[in-house]
Amino acid sequence: MTENTTSAASPKIHFGRIASGDTVMKSGEDRDKIAEEEDVIAFEMESAGIWDIFPCLVIKGVCDYADSHKNKTWQPYAAAAAAACMKALLDFWVTVDKNKCGRTLSFRNIDARYQDISVAHRSTCSWILKNTDFWHWQNGHDLQNNNGLLWIKDKPGAGKSTLMKYIFKQSKETLFKNHVIAAYFFNARGTDLEKTPIGMLRSLVYQLVDQDRGAWTLGLGKRRA
Repeated sequence: MTENTTSAASPKIHFGRIASGDTVMKSGEDRDKIAEEEDVIAFEMESAGIWDIFPCLVIKGVCDYADSHKNKTWQPYAAAAAAACMKALLDFWVTVDKNKCGRTLSFRNIDARYQDISVAHRSTCSWILKNTDFWHWQNGHDLQNNNGLLWIKDKPGAGKSTLMKYIFKQSKETLFKNHVIAAYFFNARGTDLEKTPIGMLRSLVYQLVDQDRGAWTLGLGKRRA
């Protein structure tokens, strides 16, 4: 009897029902009978009864043909396949829950003020990048005295918002490209959430979890604790 060793090693996907039991399935006759009567494609024992305790999803790797033909050669591959499946599932689950949380944090016109601010001409605000105070702030100098705060003040209509929008864009695109950057622009003529600390906090947290999955995962754990 010859065996075809040239067949593809790529995994195949089977859809069907898996029977869970508390006895070893060594009889080929019993196996085939149950498979036909219950329309199942596989058998397993390890998770038997767990569904009676709490609803859950069982992910298993398969390396044996029921219990009648044991073969542990494929066990490492089966374990890796099950782990990869769980990882993919968790990625999807986090995304779904993250989107739900994002909808809770977000609110109408959350960035309306930012969008309304005119974009500065390329050379209009570039001077700030060469300013000594800005340079010290950017590089984290003298944190003991300024706590990392850069205060830009002037009379109304002088262009502070335009300058801040320019700094924000430069920070995201060049200055701190690999960092999480968040900004909030108060809108004195907007709704309550557009001009209150609560709206600012919701916006900043929304931007944080949107950019940093680690922060989202940590926040999810705190929220469920």
